[in-house]
Amino acid sequence: MKRQIAVPSRSDCLSPTDPRLLGNPLDFIAEDHLRERQICALIDGIANAAGLDTSDVDNVLSFLGEELGMHLQDEDDGLFPLMRKKCEAEDQIDDVIERLQSDHMKITAVAPKIGQSLQRLLDGQPALNDGDRTMLSEFANDTRRHLIVEN
Repeated sequence: MKRQIAVPSRSDCLSPTDPRLLGNPLDFIAEDHLRERQICALIDGIANAAGLDTSDVDNVLSFLGEELGMHLQDEDDGLFPLMRKKCEAEDQIDDVIERLQSDHMKITAVAPKIGQSLQRLLDGQPALNDGDRTMLSEFANDTRRHLIVEN
Protein backbone atom coordinates (compact mmCIF):
# COMPACT_ATOMS: atom_id res chain seq x y z
CA MET A 1 0.00 0.00 0.00
CA LYS A 2 1.31 3.41 -0.98
CA ARG A 3 1.81 5.79 1.92
CA GLN A 4 0.31 9.22 1.35
CA ILE A 5 1.80 12.39 2.73
CA ALA A 6 -0.69 14.60 4.52
CA VAL A 7 -0.73 17.97 2.81
CA PRO A 8 -1.67 20.80 5.12
CA SER A 9 -4.43 23.15 4.10
CA ARG A 10 -3.68 26.72 3.11
CA SER A 11 -2.37 28.80 5.96
CA ASP A 12 -3.35 32.28 7.05
CA CYS A 13 -0.10 33.45 5.39
CA LEU A 14 0.93 35.08 8.67
CA SER A 15 2.90 32.04 9.82
CA PRO A 16 5.98 30.66 8.09
CA THR A 17 5.23 28.26 5.27
CA ASP A 18 4.65 24.73 6.54
CA PRO A 19 7.80 22.66 5.86
CA ARG A 20 5.63 19.59 5.21
CA LEU A 21 4.92 21.17 1.83
CA LEU A 22 8.54 20.50 0.85
CA GLY A 23 7.32 17.08 -0.26
CA ASN A 24 6.14 19.00 -3.32
CA PRO A 25 8.55 21.92 -3.77
CA LEU A 26 6.31 23.77 -6.24
CA ASP A 27 3.47 23.74 -3.70
CA PHE A 28 5.90 25.07 -1.11
CA ILE A 29 7.00 27.91 -3.39
CA ALA A 30 3.39 28.75 -4.28
CA GLU A 31 2.45 28.92 -0.59
CA ASP A 32 5.59 30.93 0.17
CA HIS A 33 4.65 33.38 -2.56
CA LEU A 34 1.18 33.78 -1.03
CA ARG A 35 2.90 34.52 2.27
CA GLU A 36 5.10 37.12 0.59
CA ARG A 37 2.00 38.78 -0.85
CA GLN A 38 0.47 38.91 2.64
CA ILE A 39 3.68 40.45 3.98
CA CYS A 40 3.49 43.06 1.21
CA ALA A 41 -0.08 43.85 2.30
CA LEU A 42 1.13 44.25 5.89
CA ILE A 43 3.95 46.54 4.71
CA ASP A 44 1.44 48.65 2.77
CA GLY A 45 -0.74 48.84 5.86
CA ILE A 46 2.17 49.93 8.04
CA ALA A 47 3.29 52.51 5.47
CA ASN A 48 -0.20 54.04 5.29
CA ALA A 49 -1.29 53.69 8.92
CA ALA A 50 -1.71 56.59 11.28
CA GLY A 51 -1.03 54.34 14.27
CA LEU A 52 1.17 51.37 15.04
CA ASP A 53 0.03 47.76 14.99
CA THR A 54 2.96 46.01 16.65
CA SER A 55 1.78 42.55 15.59
CA ASP A 56 1.97 43.58 11.92
CA VAL A 57 5.44 45.04 12.46
CA ASP A 58 6.52 41.86 14.30
CA ASN A 59 5.22 39.68 11.43
CA VAL A 60 7.11 41.69 8.83
CA LEU A 61 10.32 41.77 10.89
CA SER A 62 10.12 38.03 11.45
CA PHE A 63 9.66 37.38 7.73
CA LEU A 64 12.48 39.71 6.71
CA GLY A 65 14.87 38.39 9.33
CA GLU A 66 14.13 34.69 9.29
CA GLU A 67 12.52 33.65 6.01
CA LEU A 68 13.23 36.01 3.13
CA GLY A 69 16.95 35.25 2.84
CA MET A 70 16.36 31.48 2.83
CA HIS A 71 13.59 31.84 0.26
CA LEU A 72 15.78 33.85 -2.10
CA GLN A 73 18.72 31.50 -1.63
CA ASP A 74 16.52 28.45 -2.30
CA GLU A 75 15.47 29.99 -5.60
CA ASP A 76 18.99 31.06 -6.56
CA ASP A 77 20.63 27.75 -5.61
CA GLY A 78 17.88 25.24 -6.33
CA LEU A 79 15.08 26.49 -8.53
CA PHE A 80 16.98 28.60 -11.05
CA PRO A 81 19.61 25.96 -11.92
CA LEU A 82 16.82 23.42 -12.36
CA MET A 83 14.92 25.80 -14.62
CA ARG A 84 18.04 26.35 -16.73
CA LYS A 85 18.43 22.59 -17.05
CA LYS A 86 14.77 21.84 -17.89
CA CYS A 87 13.76 24.79 -20.09
CA GLU A 88 14.18 24.92 -23.84
CA ALA A 89 16.23 27.61 -25.60
CA GLU A 90 13.09 29.30 -26.94
CA ASP A 91 11.92 29.82 -23.33
CA GLN A 92 14.71 32.41 -22.97
CA ILE A 93 14.91 31.41 -19.33
CA ASP A 94 18.37 32.92 -18.86
CA ASP A 95 16.92 36.40 -19.46
CA VAL A 96 14.12 35.78 -16.96
CA ILE A 97 16.49 34.37 -14.34
CA GLU A 98 18.88 37.28 -14.82
CA ARG A 99 16.02 39.68 -14.09
CA LEU A 100 14.92 37.67 -11.05
CA GLN A 101 18.46 37.54 -9.65
CA SER A 102 18.78 41.29 -10.15
CA ASP A 103 15.53 41.70 -8.21
CA HIS A 104 16.92 39.43 -5.49
CA MET A 105 19.98 41.66 -5.11
CA LYS A 106 17.77 44.74 -4.80
CA ILE A 107 15.46 43.04 -2.30
CA THR A 108 18.47 41.86 -0.29
CA ALA A 109 19.86 45.41 -0.21
CA VAL A 110 16.60 47.10 0.82
CA ALA A 111 15.22 44.53 3.30
CA PRO A 112 17.66 45.45 6.13
CA LYS A 113 16.78 49.15 5.73
CA ILE A 114 13.11 48.28 6.05
CA GLY A 115 13.89 46.18 9.11
CA GLN A 116 15.75 49.09 10.70
CA SER A 117 12.86 51.49 10.04
CA LEU A 118 10.34 49.08 11.53
CA GLN A 119 12.54 48.28 14.51
CA ARG A 120 12.75 52.01 15.29
CA LEU A 121 8.96 52.01 15.54
CA LEU A 122 9.07 49.20 18.07
CA ASP A 123 11.82 51.03 19.95
CA GLY A 124 9.59 54.08 20.43
CA GLN A 125 9.97 56.25 17.33
CA PRO A 126 6.59 57.98 17.10
CA ALA A 127 5.98 57.41 13.38
CA LEU A 128 7.56 56.65 10.05
CA ASN A 129 8.93 59.60 8.13
CA ASP A 130 7.95 60.21 4.51
CA GLY A 131 11.13 58.56 3.22
CA ASP A 132 10.42 55.42 5.24
CA ARG A 133 6.82 55.31 4.00
CA THR A 134 7.99 55.63 0.40
CA MET A 135 10.65 52.94 0.88
CA LEU A 136 8.10 50.53 2.35
CA SER A 137 5.55 51.16 -0.41
CA GLU A 138 8.14 50.79 -3.17
CA PHE A 139 9.48 47.58 -1.61
CA ALA A 140 5.98 46.07 -1.45
CA ASN A 141 5.21 47.09 -5.04
CA ASP A 142 8.56 45.86 -6.38
CA THR A 143 8.17 42.57 -4.53
CA ARG A 144 4.69 42.00 -5.97
CA ARG A 145 5.99 42.66 -9.50
CA HIS A 146 8.83 40.25 -8.83
CA LEU A 147 6.39 37.56 -7.68
CA ILE A 148 4.38 37.97 -10.88
CA VAL A 149 7.48 37.23 -12.97
CA GLU A 150 8.50 34.32 -10.73
CA ASN A 151 5.10 32.72 -10.85
